[in-house]
Amino acid sequence: NNLKNLIEHLIATEKIDPQRIVIAGSSLGAQGAQYMAHEMPEYISAQVVISGYHPQVDMSEVTMPTIAYIGTKEEGEAQGSINYTYGYFKSVFGSEKIIELPTSHGALPEVVFALDENGDNRSDIIEWMLSQKRNYQ
Repeated sequence: NNLKNLIEHLIATEKIDPQRIVIAGSSLGAQGAQYMAHEMPEYISAQVVISGYHPQVDMSEVTMPTIAYIGTKEEGEAQGSINYTYGYFKSVFGSEKIIELPTSHGALPEVVFALDENGDNRSDIIEWMLSQKRNYQ
């Protein structure tokens, strides 16, 4: 309810387009982002999930645009966790929405926001987030 109240307050008091609210999170924050996308789809236009999943939320019910990032540079038990997370992402979001990056879990958010594949000196994920617009009320 706190996030819902904050979103409603910001829409009422700031110049925020309620059709363009994107939620993003990394690791435990990704769990929170998925929870909010599931529980408040009327407020969220799209979601960015960075190396984290919410095992108690049925994300198959969420149809909003989603990009899921996963770092692949881990060893031992951490590699098993990556494999599990990738399997979860694939089953819930579809493999076309998963971006694998050769970096560790801890470095992943910085790498994700620094990506600039088209060389325009702007973050690809920020550009993607800004391009999202909810098509429903």
